[in-house]
Amino acid sequence: DAVVIRARRERCALRQSPDAPQQPIRTPSHPARIAVMLSTSVEESGFVLRTLDDAWGGRAGAPSIRVRAHPAIPLSAGLRRAGSLRLDVNTGAACSLDETWSWADLVVYSSSTLGLEAVHRGIPVVFLDAGGFLSLDPLFACGALRRTAHDGQSLRQAAEDLLCLPLERVEVERREARIFSE
Repeated sequence: DAVVIRARRERCALRQSPDAPQQPIRTPSHPARIAVMLSTSVEESGFVLRTLDDAWGGRAGAPSIRVRAHPAIPLSAGLRRAGSLRLDVNTGAACSLDETWSWADLVVYSSSTLGLEAVHRGIPVVFLDAGGFLSLDPLFACGALRRTAHDGQSLRQAAEDLLCLPLERVEVERREARIFSE
């Protein structure tokens, strides 16, 4: 906990906008809009993209997905690693991070600290666990506005659970997530 607390105080994850207001509560779009934050390695990017494809590739009513690559790891490398995908991947390259936050109903991440910024803004997140020996989840101790998935089926279920939360529960989890992220 001490390391996590120190990291939050230094605002390493909230580098874009540490005092950002929460996004307004809104009914999720139909189809849902999911922002995917890639980071750490080409292998992880490939895993995340394949899992997204397993979850929604070729399915009717699939969400609109906007993928943001890590600045140091080209999306093209992750796409090559993932192989053939049925999913239509929007890179969101022309969008700022703030525009992505405003657009997203949900964020999927595997190790990116942008998951912390998302819950800080009141946007629900799904941690996609790549199954490493050590968890890379910067939100490992946060249960609010966050679910965990391991594969395509559990990713679909976690997204549905978060997007269908009753308004009262959303308000409670947003408060808890904001306290955790500050």
